[in-house]
Amino acid sequence: MKSLFTPAYFYRGLALTALLAAGSLAAQAQGVRIGAAGAPDASAILDLVSGTKGALLPRVVATTDVTSPATGLIVFQTGGTPGYYYNAGTSAAPSWVQLATTSGAAAVTASNGLTKTGQNIALGGNLSTPVTILQAGNALSFTGGNVGVGTATPSATLETNGDFRVANGTTAQTLGTGTTGNVTAGTAGLGQSFTLPTAGTITSIRLRSNTTYSTTFSLYSGSGNGSTPLVTQPINFVAGTAATVALTTPLVLGQGTYTIALAQATGIMYYSTGSDVYPGGSLYFGSNAAGGNIDLEFGVSYTTGAASSTFYVSPGGNVGVGVSNPGANLDVAGSTRLRSLAAGVVSAAADGTLSSTSAASLDATTASNGLTRTGTDVALGGTLTQATTIATGGNNLTVTGTGNVGIGTSSAPTSTLQVAGTNAVGVVMGLAGNNSGTPLTGGGYLGLSPTNGSDYYLLPNAANCVGRVYYLRNNSSSNTAYVGTSGGLIFDGGSATAASGAYGLGTSGSTKTVTAISDGTNWTFIRGGN
Repeated sequence: MKSLFTPAYFYRGLALTALLAAGSLAAQAQGVRIGAAGAPDASAILDLVSGTKGALLPRVVATTDVTSPATGLIVFQTGGTPGYYYNAGTSAAPSWVQLATTSGAAAVTASNGLTKTGQNIALGGNLSTPVTILQAGNALSFTGGNVGVGTATPSATLETNGDFRVANGTTAQTLGTGTTGNVTAGTAGLGQSFTLPTAGTITSIRLRSNTTYSTTFSLYSGSGNGSTPLVTQPINFVAGTAATVALTTPLVLGQGTYTIALAQATGIMYYSTGSDVYPGGSLYFGSNAAGGNIDLEFGVSYTTGAASSTFYVSPGGNVGVGVSNPGANLDVAGSTRLRSLAAGVVSAAADGTLSSTSAASLDATTASNGLTRTGTDVALGGTLTQATTIATGGNNLTVTGTGNVGIGTSSAPTSTLQVAGTNAVGVVMGLAGNNSGTPLTGGGYLGLSPTNGSDYYLLPNAANCVGRVYYLRNNSSSNTAYVGTSGGLIFDGGSATAASGAYGLGTSGSTKTVTAISDGTNWTFIRGGN
């Protein structure tokens, strides 16, 4: 008889016993429910019930991949716009809505030293551009635990697994002259060219003066100082002592010729002998070589080879983690962990302080007074709850398209502009004329008040105000008001020919009040009579 008591069968039975012992787990044909008795929802592969614990949710390429999703079902979409989505619709008519990421706007991404995991943004990642933290007189401190460099388990306030600058594989090199220069020179733009025999990283410059003073030096590409400086730094000389200046940011340069130039030279030591002390370059005055076998007393220190720095503190005070040439007070390449941040959306205050906020609390946008919000979309349309003014500020407000506009209508308007109720036009009274013509602008009802028989009024060019309507009335009982135009002709509504001159609005009769309409070319006057 074959024995069933083998290790394989034993462990299977043990696993089955553990499952049966979990009284709050219910397994169904299409899903599993954990945390309470009963059947899981048919749309969920896993139905979790707990008031104190969370869950890692399933990832899907697209929300549309979920068949008949239950209302409230949450998934993490990896395709399209990644993020957490929930079904705000029904199983028959799903409506997937992305959980808020920042102020109800589009999904926020993280880059240049920040990493996004779900809705959480944390410090850490690859830097794509240089980053500077401006301290502005404030201290930068790490508190509440030990700091480890090169170790995951630091046992001291600061523990470094290696030197402050680990550069295994690099070789320190120097070039230049000795320290026995015995001739002095002084002039602005005094410099020395040199040849870097191979690609390397320049770390310091050495010069000497027999005078104590301070100035600046610059490093240029090529011979002389005719190009844009690669770096400019202060240099302080003490009489008779070589001044060695470490570059605040070491320069990574290719093989070639470069020039050191001083902004002001006083008592600078150099060689002037029959032999060439430094064949790789020569003394320069600005962009001109001095000629002959003349060289400054100088030195250039540089390193060659591939460096693998894990931590570096420059002489200028910059700190680099994973960076061999830090360009900021703190320059990090790699992941960084801030334990004080909780799950949620990370935001930065004006002073650079990072904090985390739950995503749901960020979206407080509402819509009212003619605006309606549906989900994350705010659109024009709704009930006005207060008197509303749109100040055009000299700009045109245009409604375009094939639709109609209705004001006060209870149903859809059937005309381009349909008004249910009264409308009004602008009214200007007592408009005086003059011999050159008072311009008639805007539109509406204009009451003309000529004071003599030569007062004149001028309509605008008909081509510039297509469809404009004026209601013109001569309010004088003794003087005719003459109306002309700055463009186009004037046609009397009862005549087939244009007026030969200014149109006269009489003191009585059918020409006392007229309606003037522009057809885009000419003006047509329609008499109204008394």
